Amino acid sequence: VSRKENIFSGYNKSLDLGGLTAVIWTDFIQTVIMVISAFILMIIIGGMQQIRNLFPYAVAHTTLHNTTECGVPNQN
Repeated sequence: VSRKENIFSGYNKSLDLGGLTAVIWTDFIQTVIMVISAFILMIIIGGMQQIRNLFPYAVAHTTLHNTTECGVPNQN
């Protein structure tokens, strides 16, 4: 193993660990913020029962709004 390979392999390992640590902390902080925000909004609305009363049919729909096909040439 040459000296150049040792330098770069050591650098990559430390860079990977630092990057992974940053991603883990960022994900953790974002999760905490989203959960706390969801509870705050639920309290503002009036609790879980009020959410069920206000939005009984809040279901995601699967209607496609754009019916054009990408990559299909015009007829003319």
